[in-house]
Amino acid sequence: MASNLLLLLLFFNAGLILTSLPSTTPATPNHLMQSEFMPVGYTFTYGEYKFAMQADCNAYFSNKTLTIWQTNLNYDGARNRCRLVILSNCNIVILSDFLGTVLWGSDTQQDVDTACYIEVTEHLILYKADRTMLWVDGQKVGALNNVGANSRV
Repeated sequence: MASNLLLLLLFFNAGLILTSLPSTTPATPNHLMQSEFMPVGYTFTYGEYKFAMQADCNAYFSNKTLTIWQTNLNYDGARNRCRLVILSNCNIVILSDFLGTVLWGSDTQQDVDTACYIEVTEHLILYKADRTMLWVDGQKVGALNNVGANSRV
């Protein structure tokens, strides 16, 4: 009887630990929040539109017939060992899983840390929390509209 109780306690504690771990994949079907990351192989879909992270560490946004935007990253490191994240300053980056090295960046960083997220619809949009658009389909918008955001770091 005591061993059954001990086993039950162990399973209960293990469940609490597993459910308290941060999510590796986005919780909503067409949003990537700053607290989440996009691992290799993950795809957001919205109708015929798709935002995906590939094994070669490139991210792309497309519809059924056309690639609308892509990172064009020439990464010769280990495949399947990278992730796309939004930093606290709203810069979208692709990081190497080994050392956290920045392989690509959107050049959308703000002067101060601010909440932002990516929304996938007919467009791939980086928004600030107040719904100000910073980046649409790979291009900066608004006050930042001086160069395209298809930059490398």
